[in-house]
Amino acid sequence: MFLDAGKLRNIAYKRGFTQRDIANQAGVSLTTVSNVFRGCRCSANMGQRLADALDVPLDSIVDKRGMK
Repeated sequence: MFLDAGKLRNIAYKRGFTQRDIANQAGVSLTTVSNVFRGCRCSANMGQRLADALDVPLDSIVDKRGMK
């Protein structure tokens, strides 16, 4: 799955979170968070962990462009 990097950055900015903060909260590496923020694919499990770290529903950050 792909997450909407723009939405991720916007949510993180509004909450004052750095990528390192999100990585620590989600229990993943900073490199993983950085890759997702740059638009790399991630697993559904990883997407859920990042959504939980940001306290948002997963559906709100999934990139739905190109999905049918």
